[in-house]
Amino acid sequence: MMCVSTYRCSHIANKGWFMNRQFGLTLLYISIFITALPNCSCDVEVYSPPSPALIVVMPDEIDFGAVAVDSFASRTFTILNEGKATLSVSALTLDPLEAPFAPERNTYTIEGESSVDAIIHFRPTEDDSYEAILTVSHDASNNNEPKTVTLKGRGASDLVCTSCDGLESECQEDTLVSYENIGGCEEDQCLYQSTETWCACGCDAQALECILCPDAGPTEVWDAGSFVTVGEVDAGLAPNLVIDAGSGPTAALDAGISEPVSPESESYRAVIAANIERTCGINASGEVKCWGKCDLAPSCPPDGMWGNNAGEAPADMPALNLGFNTPVASIKWSGFAYCVLTTNNYAKCWGNNMGSLGFPSDETVVGADPAQMGANLPYLDVGAGLTIQKLDLAFNHGCALLTNGKVKCWGAKSFLGLGLSGGLSDQLGDEPGEMGDALPFLDFGSHGHEVVDIALAGENSCALFSNGKVKCWGRNSAGQLGIGEPPYVLGLANTRGDAPDEMGDNLPFVDLGEDVFAIQVTLGIGHACVLTFDQRVKCWGANNEWGFLGQGHDLPKIGTELSEMGDNLPYTDLGSQGGVLALFAKGTHTCALFDIGKIKCWGDNWTGMLGYEDVNPRGSAAAEMGDNLPFVDLGTDFFAMGLTVGALSTCVSSMTDEIKCWGTNPNGELGLGDTANRGDNYGEMGDNLPVINID
Repeated sequence: MMCVSTYRCSHIANKGWFMNRQFGLTLLYISIFITALPNCSCDVEVYSPPSPALIVVMPDEIDFGAVAVDSFASRTFTILNEGKATLSVSALTLDPLEAPFAPERNTYTIEGESSVDAIIHFRPTEDDSYEAILTVSHDASNNNEPKTVTLKGRGASDLVCTSCDGLESECQEDTLVSYENIGGCEEDQCLYQSTETWCACGCDAQALECILCPDAGPTEVWDAGSFVTVGEVDAGLAPNLVIDAGSGPTAALDAGISEPVSPESESYRAVIAANIERTCGINASGEVKCWGKCDLAPSCPPDGMWGNNAGEAPADMPALNLGFNTPVASIKWSGFAYCVLTTNNYAKCWGNNMGSLGFPSDETVVGADPAQMGANLPYLDVGAGLTIQKLDLAFNHGCALLTNGKVKCWGAKSFLGLGLSGGLSDQLGDEPGEMGDALPFLDFGSHGHEVVDIALAGENSCALFSNGKVKCWGRNSAGQLGIGEPPYVLGLANTRGDAPDEMGDNLPFVDLGEDVFAIQVTLGIGHACVLTFDQRVKCWGANNEWGFLGQGHDLPKIGTELSEMGDNLPYTDLGSQGGVLALFAKGTHTCALFDIGKIKCWGDNWTGMLGYEDVNPRGSAAAEMGDNLPFVDLGTDFFAMGLTVGALSTCVSSMTDEIKCWGTNPNGELGLGDTANRGDNYGEMGDNLPVINID
């Protein structure tokens, strides 16, 4: 019988530790081997390497938007400890110290594999823009340098936070000031937006209206916050007049001609949304312009399209009258509808009224009649005191991620993406009394993590939480919920969110695999993808011969079996050059924006929307992915900073705010002065693809 000496045991243990250091192997085999020998023992301590604290701080920028002067607003950011050792956050410090931001706490102790949501307050004291750097000092081993979060906010004197009893209009010399309740601010108080109207012939303080000028024609007024004139201005009455309403772009009147000035923003990038028939974009002035099918535009040629004929540039299309006093920050689309979100976190929706607009209307299309727009287009009502940090639309429903980290959804219940039980035969949000406080928050369970991102497409919705995990609800026809269950059980559709006890803790997290931390979620038709903290991509759901998932095979679907998820769900191979910054899907193709200013796309390609100068899909064969999947040729020195994926098209914006779009174009939605598709034939991309401008 062989016995291992103490020296021999020590030698084996030391050798095993060397192997562990070199190859990441565990030492369990040493212990098993030694103790399995009868009548033998070893006096040796097996060294287990420490598991240090690992810090992640997200997001790296918080924008409070516009906040009423001398009132409070609060936001949160997440400090995550990905390691097993305890993480100590020793200080939260501001630079400059006098900036009107304040952390609620300055120190945190965070156990391993857990997180905290740190609260930051903002109280502007003047009508001004503020920016500060919040430094998070810590003892994590993965980054010896302190983490930082950029804080931004703007004090707005035209916003008033006061009692909800209402504010009456008033005359201030020759200016009529009116107030609109746009939601809540501090507890038990309401936020009012002021609008200043200059009265050429004086303001009647008793009637609270502009005095009509004799023989002057229409009343001479200028709504300084709405980007459009109200009535007509008589150049002889108001020459060279400049009015600043205190919010949105400064409006200048010079002999009756007005030109909005860009809002203050050094980080502006054109924001595009392209649906089935038209494309819309936000320009540097915070205005929305649309081209392609122009039935929802303020003016339209007889053929019903703009951008399909030479000389019809998107920049020349008049901006939509949305009735906002602040610039638009983001725009989302569904099949035939749009929603916009302003820089102060309020939203409006218009288009085909198929459930996603979120307000009562008997019209099948809202916006075709100019009288339905402007001040007559209602704000999206999500409840008293609540504002929106992000929203998204699907074909027949919409969801809003609120600034309190909760989610509300509305639209057609039959399309399953609402996450609310109680029948499938009607819509929610199309009748009086269904929105606002009556619209419930979605129940995601007792885990205590806030929602940080949402995504919608088709009949599905997903939410990303501050712990890097995802929950999805709606239809599961191709495993797109990621719960490892078949699409049908006992002959019935296996769905989530349309019946009692299917949400909350009963709705499981998607199993993305061990130590996979998602930072973005996006949905296409029948499939879902996440961008992970290490800048990689995982997708599940419908795949087929078009390769929606980009996994290099043509299996019809992934995610209907538990064995297909978790660590068995492969990363989408996007090659060895650069890391992914952002991920976008909506229809049947997906595109990734890389940190080197380039993009790659995969999936369906029948209109050339992948941008590879053919109509061949990508992603269903291994030879089509990885480094074999080329970057889209955007042209010489075109550094992509923005990306949007439409139903059948794709658009990017550059560092210099140039825009390029390709894919389907029957209505002129590419804005190139014709109806020819781009990206489906040789020689159409790169420097041959013209840029468009919307300013």
